[in-house]
Amino acid sequence: MSHPNYANLVSQAWNITPGDAICKLEGVKEKSIMFNWDVFGNIFKRKRQLEGRIKEVHRQLDMVITSDLIQLEINLQQDYKEVLAQKEMLWFQKSREEWIKLGGTKFLAFLLMVIGVLT
Repeated sequence: MSHPNYANLVSQAWNITPGDAICKLEGVKEKSIMFNWDVFGNIFKRKRQLEGRIKEVHRQLDMVITSDLIQLEINLQQDYKEVLAQKEMLWFQKSREEWIKLGGTKFLAFLLMVIGVLT
């Protein structure tokens, strides 16, 4: 929900989906899944790719320092920080989903499960 175009997507999906609120929510869900994949793709794959590219730039910088390589590293580091923020948001959303599935009860069990995932 941090993407600037997402609110517009929700509004459009809600308005074009016929039926009651349940049907409209299902339409928003389907559009959100497609939007997520189109915009963000596979966060974990992108993270690995960026890590590899950053390592390669570091190897090249060990041999020769150029302004182009320095700028590339800056851009890759910025992209990497964005991917890390997206990954953090994904884990937050997944933990919230599990919390809702548990009905907000069994807090200790939920907390232990989240701690196990994050460690």
